[in-house]
Amino acid sequence: MRFFIQIVLLASFSHAVAQKSMVTGQVQDAETGQPIEFVHVFIANTTIGKTTDEKGNFNLENLDIGEFDLVASIVGYELFVKRINIIAGQTIDISIKMKPLLIRLDEVEISSSKDRKWQRQLKKFSKEFLGSGPNARKCEILNPWVIDFEKEEASGMNIATADVQIEVLNDALGYKVYFNLKHFQWNSGYISFFGYTSFELLEPDSKEKEREWAVNRKLTYEGSMRHMFYAIANHRIKEEGFEIYQYNKHIGGQRMGRAVKVNLADLVGNQLLDFDSKSVVRHSIGTDQVLIDYYGKLEVIYKKIGWEYSPYPDEPFLVSTINFFKPVRCTSHGYVFDQLNYEVSGYFILSRLANMLPFEYGVGR
Repeated sequence: MRFFIQIVLLASFSHAVAQKSMVTGQVQDAETGQPIEFVHVFIANTTIGKTTDEKGNFNLENLDIGEFDLVASIVGYELFVKRINIIAGQTIDISIKMKPLLIRLDEVEISSSKDRKWQRQLKKFSKEFLGSGPNARKCEILNPWVIDFEKEEASGMNIATADVQIEVLNDALGYKVYFNLKHFQWNSGYISFFGYTSFELLEPDSKEKEREWAVNRKLTYEGSMRHMFYAIANHRIKEEGFEIYQYNKHIGGQRMGRAVKVNLADLVGNQLLDFDSKSVVRHSIGTDQVLIDYYGKLEVIYKKIGWEYSPYPDEPFLVSTINFFKPVRCTSHGYVFDQLNYEVSGYFILSRLANMLPFEYGVGR
């Protein structure tokens, strides 16, 4: 069986070394104009965030230049998202108007909705949301009661919704993660979800724990999708430990998860062709943003970590397939803008929220 995954973290950046900038502003009720206290205002997929004061004011300091998504979240209001372009040394003042959510009576009733059926759905959701592996086993959803489930009979899709930030304690990587879920659906062999993520660094209770988190973060990054995009964007595929092949579009390609094992060496030069990043990477002038102008599938092998589920007996390493529907923009640090423009299978499908790292990680590598 072939598995597909589309994980979209809607946040955009164009990072460069330059003067730091600042975003300040006030959050108000869109209907009354009154300031709103305790709103979580953050830059998506980073550790940068603040809570508004009693006058609804906030300020985010020491920002890198570039494009990013500013997010405001609080119970009882629609999620606010605004894409902003920061210029070096600039202070931007933003007025945020948040729309109250229309809450039906059946949404606030205390009922038996959190019954055994809900518990079963939560267990399945947690596995799909957090992922599998050692990191997932050290993750805990702190407020699971905010998640509701339904099933779409026509498609058989399970759908999860949450009007409140889902809070996850990741003791494997040392973060408390806040996830604003915008879309989540899954069934056997398929998952698609996206949302806005904020990270909060945890305080280690010992030097041993600090070292453990540092090691786990490094291991999580190595061989990841973000690591792969960094390698492609910087033409460092082999130096970073990858082998990447493009599928021969004229004759198709083998499917991952096939019952009959085939050596990779038997496919290279026929169904799999050498991939040259320099032929598809286009650099944007004046930024560190690049365009990976490629359509079709790539077979990605990370040769520094063994994997017992590799489909290739002669290459017992991490193996993934990534299928590009459209060109993809990313930064030179591997942060991807257009995450709906591709789907993945193989090892990459195992990477869910438990393996997510904030944008800042790896930027100074």
